[in-house]
Amino acid sequence: MIADPDAGHAWIPVDGRRPIRMCAMSLGMTAVSSVGVVTGQSLEVRAGGLLGVLFFGAGAILLLRYGVTARGRGLRLDRDGFAIVGWRRKPRHAWADIANFSIVQVSGSTRVVGFVLEDHVPRTLLIDANRSLAGVDGTLPSALAVRPEALAAALDAWRIRYRERGREKGPAAADGPA
Repeated sequence: MIADPDAGHAWIPVDGRRPIRMCAMSLGMTAVSSVGVVTGQSLEVRAGGLLGVLFFGAGAILLLRYGVTARGRGLRLDRDGFAIVGWRRKPRHAWADIANFSIVQVSGSTRVVGFVLEDHVPRTLLIDANRSLAGVDGTLPSALAVRPEALAAALDAWRIRYRERGREKGPAAADGPA
């Protein structure tokens, strides 16, 4: 459940369980690949097993790191806008800069919340690439602990409630620290 816009602030964390489950599957594939290394009769089977161990083992380590360090990453909402809080960066957008939120299908069955920026927001090469590929200017992380439909509806409620606040402050105030 996302806090009502009247609260003035909310935190939506990243769900770290999905990467941990994928890590467990990757560790299983590492174990299967190691059987090929140990019991392989030919050099090709052993080499393939070794590549599998390296590939799936590295993937397991990265997924474990991503899942374990999920704490502190997510989406921060306040009266001025929202910030996507990640490992090294905090992209921030003012409510007055967002035209709308929608659901976007990215890969396979993965659906995320996308957003379209207002016309007054300067475009970058990355924003133009997102627009041409997905039809939106940006997307929110797929591992957020809220279903995309509920998140898009809540973000729209926040945007509608606070968009005038961002217009009163002007674009420079919305770009301040998160």
